[in-house]
Amino acid sequence: MPTGLENALSATDNVDAGHNKVRLPNTTNLHTHGMHVSPRPPGDDVSLSIGPGAAFDYTYDVPADHMGGTHWYHPHHHGSVELSAGGGAAGLLIVEDEPGALPDAVRDMVEVPLVLSWISPTALHELQSKFNGALWATSEPGDDFLLTNSQVAPTLAVDTNKWYRLRVVFVAADDRSPVLTVEGGDCELQLLAKDGVYLDEAPRRVERAPLTSGSRADLALRCATPGPARLRLGGNLAWQAKDDRSFDALMLDVSGMALAPDLPRFRTERPCYLSDTRAETSDATLFLSVGDWGGGFPENPDKRWNRVPAGTLVDVVADSLNEHAIHLHVNHFQLTSIGARDANYFRVGDWHDTLFEPSRSAGLRFYTDRFAGPMVVHCHNYVHSDQGMMKVIEIEGADGAAVRAADGACLRDGTRGYALLAPSPAPTGAPVAPTTKPTAAPPPVVAPPADGSDGAAAAPLGVAAAVLALLLA
Repeated sequence: MPTGLENALSATDNVDAGHNKVRLPNTTNLHTHGMHVSPRPPGDDVSLSIGPGAAFDYTYDVPADHMGGTHWYHPHHHGSVELSAGGGAAGLLIVEDEPGALPDAVRDMVEVPLVLSWISPTALHELQSKFNGALWATSEPGDDFLLTNSQVAPTLAVDTNKWYRLRVVFVAADDRSPVLTVEGGDCELQLLAKDGVYLDEAPRRVERAPLTSGSRADLALRCATPGPARLRLGGNLAWQAKDDRSFDALMLDVSGMALAPDLPRFRTERPCYLSDTRAETSDATLFLSVGDWGGGFPENPDKRWNRVPAGTLVDVVADSLNEHAIHLHVNHFQLTSIGARDANYFRVGDWHDTLFEPSRSAGLRFYTDRFAGPMVVHCHNYVHSDQGMMKVIEIEGADGAAVRAADGACLRDGTRGYALLAPSPAPTGAPVAPTTKPTAAPPPVVAPPADGSDGAAAAPLGVAAAVLALLLA
């Protein structure tokens, strides 16, 4: 998939303030967040610096077995991510499902892409004031606001009892973790996928979707009563929340007398790189305490925090998740243990590529499938990552090393199918209200090696955010 990027920004005030600092605000690149593609050029290489007036032709070799899902893209130049992505430079990226992957009722839902951007003018004004140009032009600091597809609380007309698929991505510059809820209209939400990966058993009835910057949720929406309703984003799942402000994300105008049956429960066939890891023996263990990485991103581009072979299964003990959302490039991870505050939304066995967890710690596993090269791991609070809360894990070997999977039914090509499941039991693990302190103590943290080595159909909204649909042959 060829993608050209041209930097039309001015060279004026493109100041380099030094490594792990806010710098080079007019230099950019492109990160395809959630895509299982190579991290080497001309693929998803976030070490590239595309200066003012320069251009680069990316080529993404998307595997034939890539799962269909909701992803997104944004600039990822080290030192200027908060100002660019935090200022709204982001768009939706959809990998379309293969024929036969979904039941008809799910496949045929009207799709509604929603890029929810939490904008903080005061923080952006402070950043742009470090430079003399009007890079992010504001006359003065102001209150936060929420944009939905570059609009403020747009309205969507929906039919009663008709299913709509909401493809949601949440973008914010900092560590906030709001929840998305629906109010009015006797509406319900059914969770289909998180971070671009279908649930093993879908859909799952949820009362809310906890989000952090970079996370996605595919939600089926149905409203039973005519009249006004709305999607609301706000509150905060985190104990250290800075605020609990809420905004209208989408106004719903519910009308008509349609009648749609309940969605069938199903299990879609999965590619091997997303097959269940829990019956496998891992090949390596990493201890990630992202909060200890402040200022630690090496200036030497060849320095690595750790190394793992391609084609293997890696265990991760992740800590400090209550303050720092963790994001892995290239490979998704499966939850193997978690003391989730919302135990219905976050379940063992689910897959993510970005995770914020108020209980502080979690066990994760990921396959180093197919793609060798530098896998970036970082805090997805742009303020922190710009200042160096980021490491690089080298996936060693040659491209093409396929994972071994205990699930013999996993697929290594583009063919897909699904199985229908029995109706779902009543939801378990009701959400717990936020508290004022962490709910679990951190596990022991093992340091890196002592040798010093860095061991979709168009939505019926005016969608201003770009949507890129990939149809995998």
